[in-house]
Amino acid sequence: RVELSESALEMLLNYSWPGNMRQLHHVLRYACAVCKSQVIGVDDLPVTLGASAPVKGQENVSGSPERQALIDTLVRNRWKPLLAARELGISRATLYRKVNLHGIKMPGKGSYD
Repeated sequence: RVELSESALEMLLNYSWPGNMRQLHHVLRYACAVCKSQVIGVDDLPVTLGASAPVKGQENVSGSPERQALIDTLVRNRWKPLLAARELGISRATLYRKVNLHGIKMPGKGSYD
């Protein structure tokens, strides 16, 4: 069983994914193949992921506890906004506002501006 480091997960979340899920699948297979430990790090990901521009606002709030709580809840609920909002006790609209505020890029979604 292989896990993602926090920095590798952050890089995956901030990438624009022009190839959608197929591209993500290939990136993860590549990372598993080159990873020498049980934790996939940034060095195990293809260099092309690092070329992606950071999400708007990320540089100001990347370490906030609320941002991390949102990411943790979304991951736990498989990125399903309705389930994550219910767990947090907020509306789905509020969840989307907070996601946008904290610069979290949800898989398969564009910007929420």
